[in-house]
Amino acid sequence: MVTCERRLAPFWRGCTLLALAAWPGFTASSQELTAVQPGPTNVVSNTISGAASRVIATNAASGTVSLESPVTAQRATTNAAQPHSPTLSATVTSALSRFQLEPGFKIQLVAAEPLITAPVAMAFDENGRLFVVERPARPAGPGQLVTGQISVLESFDDNGAAQSSRVYSPDIPFASAVACYAGGVFVAAGRDILYLKEDRQKGGTEVHQVVLSGFGGTNAPDVHQLVNSFVWGLDDRIYGVTAGLGGLVGAADWPSGPVSLDGCDFSFDPRSLAVFPEAGPAEAGQTFDYAGHRFTSGPKHPLRLAMYEQRYLARNPFFPPAESMIEAARPGLAVYAPAAEPRKLPGQPRTPIVESQELLTDAASCLVYRGSLFPTNYSGNVFIASPRQHLIHRALLRDNSFGIAAERPSGEQRWEFLASSDPSFQPVQIISGPEGALYIADYQDGQNRGRIYRVVPARFKPSARPELGRSRLLEVVSALASPNAWHSDTAARLLYERRSPAAGPLLAEMLEHSLSPLARLRALHALNSAGALREAQELHALKDNDAVVREHAVQLAEAVVTNGVPSEALWAQLKSMTADPILRVRYQLAFTVGNLRRPDRSAVLADLLRRDPANRWMQTAVLSSAAYSGGDLFVLLASNNSFLTDPAGHDFLVRLAGMLGVQGRLGDVLQPLEYVARVQLAPLQTFSFLAAVGDGLYHTASALPLLDPRGILQPFFTQARDATAAGNLLPDATRVAAIRLLTFSTYTFSDLAPWLSLLCTPQAPPAVEAAAILALGRYDDPRAVTGLLNQWNNLNPALRSQALDAWLSRDSHVPAVFEALSAGIIGTNEFSAVEKNFLRTYPVDDLRQKALAAFGPFEAHRPAVLEHFKPALQLPGNPDAGAVLFQTRCAACHAIGSPTQNLGPDLAGARTLGKERLLHKVIEPSAEVTRGYATLALLSKKGDNALGVSRLPNPTTIILLQAGGAQTIWPRLNIQDARTLAWSLMPDGLETGLSVQDMADLLAFLTR
Repeated sequence: MVTCERRLAPFWRGCTLLALAAWPGFTASSQELTAVQPGPTNVVSNTISGAASRVIATNAASGTVSLESPVTAQRATTNAAQPHSPTLSATVTSALSRFQLEPGFKIQLVAAEPLITAPVAMAFDENGRLFVVERPARPAGPGQLVTGQISVLESFDDNGAAQSSRVYSPDIPFASAVACYAGGVFVAAGRDILYLKEDRQKGGTEVHQVVLSGFGGTNAPDVHQLVNSFVWGLDDRIYGVTAGLGGLVGAADWPSGPVSLDGCDFSFDPRSLAVFPEAGPAEAGQTFDYAGHRFTSGPKHPLRLAMYEQRYLARNPFFPPAESMIEAARPGLAVYAPAAEPRKLPGQPRTPIVESQELLTDAASCLVYRGSLFPTNYSGNVFIASPRQHLIHRALLRDNSFGIAAERPSGEQRWEFLASSDPSFQPVQIISGPEGALYIADYQDGQNRGRIYRVVPARFKPSARPELGRSRLLEVVSALASPNAWHSDTAARLLYERRSPAAGPLLAEMLEHSLSPLARLRALHALNSAGALREAQELHALKDNDAVVREHAVQLAEAVVTNGVPSEALWAQLKSMTADPILRVRYQLAFTVGNLRRPDRSAVLADLLRRDPANRWMQTAVLSSAAYSGGDLFVLLASNNSFLTDPAGHDFLVRLAGMLGVQGRLGDVLQPLEYVARVQLAPLQTFSFLAAVGDGLYHTASALPLLDPRGILQPFFTQARDATAAGNLLPDATRVAAIRLLTFSTYTFSDLAPWLSLLCTPQAPPAVEAAAILALGRYDDPRAVTGLLNQWNNLNPALRSQALDAWLSRDSHVPAVFEALSAGIIGTNEFSAVEKNFLRTYPVDDLRQKALAAFGPFEAHRPAVLEHFKPALQLPGNPDAGAVLFQTRCAACHAIGSPTQNLGPDLAGARTLGKERLLHKVIEPSAEVTRGYATLALLSKKGDNALGVSRLPNPTTIILLQAGGAQTIWPRLNIQDARTLAWSLMPDGLETGLSVQDMADLLAFLTR
C-alpha cells in the first residue's frame, strides 16, 4: 500500500488529478479548468428585428434546417428496441426552424414521437442510456388516475440522435421523476417512490418495489402537484421536490418510523432509504452549484436559494428562525418571448419573429451549468425552463452579500438563450448530458407528441459515449475530478454503490494532492460517504486554501467525532476558524458547533456572533446551536459591553432570553435571571430581558415567580411598577418593557389595575397605552373588561380597538364581549373584519351563533364590491401614487422583495398574477388563500386565543407569525386546540375609502 501511494502521489500532482488529461477540450491550471474554444462548424446567423444574431443548425448544401438523425418510426409497447426512420417529419422540421438560439450554439433533436411522447423527466445512467418519464396529457379534474411509463433510449448516432427506444417499465401511476441507481431506477409515482430494475437476460422487470410511501398523506394524487426533480447531491443522497405535498414519508420497515415533510422538500439515502427533510417546499425543479448550494424553481419563484439544512432546526425548535429560502431571482422576472409567427404564404419570405417582454410565471426546471462543453463564461450559469413562454432563460449567479443573486447576462438584454415561436414547445426539464450538453424535455401537447433536444456549441465535435459502468475503480475515481458534472456526479454515485475499500487511498491522494478545489471537494465527500474520512484528512481540509472546501470540511467535522466529542486538535482548528475571512465558512461553523460536545462551545458561538451581530442567518445558526448551552451564551454576550449596547446585540439577547424561557430548562433559565440580579444594567435591558424570560415561561404554562423562591427579582418588579407611573419621564420603550414585565411578576390584578388604568387614556403615549391595555387584558379577572367598559364612551377608536384585541385574546373574556355587544355598549362596526371572522367561527356553539346573528354570515365572495372596482382594470394608474397607498394599507403585512418573513406573501411576484387576479385578491382575500398562509387559531391550556400563520411545523412547537411581525413559540404540550380556519388574515374592506382611480394606482404599483 505504501508503494502504491508513493507511485500515485506524483501522478496526481503532475496532472491535476490523473483524469484531467483525458477530458478533451480542457487545459488545467492550479485554480481552474479552462475550456478550449471550439473549432468551426456549419451554422447560419439571422438578424431578427434588428436585435442580435440568432443561430440555428442548418444543412450547408440545402440551406434547410436539419437533424442529422431524425426519428419517425412507430414504437411498440414491448421491451423490444424500435429502430428509427431516416426521414424527418414535416412537424419536426417546422419545430426546428422556429428556434432562436444564442450565437455560438446549435440545437439538435435527440428523439421525437413516436419514439417518445410527453416526456416530463430524464436521467442518464453510467453508460449513457437515457431514461425518460413519459406521462400523457393532464386529466380534466384533480384526483383522476394518470398512467405513465419509463422508456429508455440506448443507442445514439454521432449527432446525438436516438437510434431506438424501448419501454423499460409500463403502467406507472402519476410518474413524475427518475434517478438512476445500482443498475435500476428510482421513480416518483404519486404517493410513492418505486425502485425498478430489469433482467435483460429474461426480459421484463426483475424488481418493482415500493421503497418509500406517504407523499401527500391520504389525499389522492393530483397530476398538477407531484414529487419531481430527482438530483444527486454532494452528500450522496437523492434530492427531490415535494411540490408542497407534505405527508409522513418513509420505508415500511424503517425503525424510527416515517418522517414529516410538511412545509419542506426531501432527500433520501438510496442505500438505507433514510428520509431527510430539506428546505422548501419548491414546486418544480432544483439544482446544485459547484459549492453544493441548492437552488429551486417554480411558477411563483423562478429561482430560490436554500440558506440552511432543516436538520439544524430540528435540534432546537424553540425560536423563530430566519427564512430557509430566499429569492435568487426576482419573482416575475422579465423574459423576452418570441411572438407566434404569422403563417407564411406561398412565394413569400418568412416574416421575422418579433420579441415581446413578458413575465416568467411558470418556471418548471432549473439547472446550474457545471459542464465542460460550453465556453467558460457559461460555467456556473443557471438555466430556467419556461413552458408557457416557450423558452429557456439564462442568468449569471453573483454573490450578493450573504446570498446569491441571478442577473441577466449583458449580451442577452432583450432576448433569451433559447426560445421558440412554436407554441407547442413546452420545455419542462433541463439536465446535463454526458458530453456536457443541455438536454431539454419538450412536453409538447402531452398526448401523441414529445421531443427531446440537446444544445451544444456550434463547433461541437461528437465523441464516443461514456461507459463509466464498465470502468475500473481507478478510472471511476479519476472521473470524480472531472469538470463535467455528469462525470463527477456519476462517479460519486458509482463509488457509493460499489463500496470498494480500495477507493479510500485513491480518494485520500486526491484530497491531499489535487490542484483542483473541485476535485478536493468531491474527494472529501466521497471519503465521508464511504466511512473512510479520518481526522488527519479532515484537519487537512479545514486548512484548505479554497473557502468552499473549508466550508464543507467544517460540516463534515460532525462525522469524524466520536459521540459528538472532538479531539483537542480538531477543536483547536475549529475554534481558530471563528476568524475565517469568509462569512459562509463562519456561518457553517456556527451550525456545526451545536453538534459538538465541548464545555467552551458557547465561547465559539459568542465570537462568531460578535463578528456579525445583525445577520439574521448567523443569529439562526447560533440559536440552533445553543439548544443546550443558551444560558452560558447569554452571560458571555451580555458581559460584552459593545454587544450589549449595540441595538442588534440587545435584540438578540431578548430573543435568546425568550428562547430560554420557552425551553424551560432550569439551569439555562436561571443564568440570565441571576446575571440580571447580579449586574447593574440599564432599566431597558433589565426589564426587556426579564420580560422575555417571563413570556417564554408563560408559553410553557410556567411562571417567572416560580423560579424565584428567594424573591431576588422582587426589587425589579417594584422598579417596573414605578416606571409605569403616569408622568414618568423614562423613554417609551423602557416603560413598555416595564409593563410587559409586570404581567409576569408577583403582582395581582388588584395590585396593578390602579397603575395601569391611568395609562389607558389618550393622553398617554400610544405605545404605552397599548401595552397597558394588553397587560390588563391578560388577567382573567372580569374587572379587566368592566373597568374599561365603564369609560367606553370616553375612549378613542384606537383605544377601543386595542381593548377588543386584548379581550378576545383571552378565552375567559369572550362572553363578556358578547354581553357588551348585546347591551349596545360596543357597536358591530367597532369590530375589525378579522375579529368578526374569528367570532363567526368561534368553537363555542352559542357564542358562534350570537356572532352570526350580529355580524351576518361569513362571505368569501363580494361580487358587488368587485363589480364596482372593475373599471380600475382599464384605467391608467399612477405607480407612485399606488406606492403611497401600499405603504398605508398593505405594508404592515406584505413586503416587496424583502427576505423577512411577513404575515402575508411577499408581493415581489404580484405582477405575475395580472391586474384582474390581483383585484380579486384585494377585494376577496378569503376566496383563495395562498398556500402556506392559512389562518391558524390556537387555544392554550391557560386560555390564550392566538391567531396567525404557522411557520416551519414541527412535532414540538408551533411557531406562529402574527400581525405586526411578531413571532411566538407555543409548545404543543401547552396547546389545547389548534384549528385551521377557512378565511384569510387579510381582512375584507381594505378598499374602504378608495376610489376607482386609487385602485388603478395601487394595481399599477403592484404590477410595474
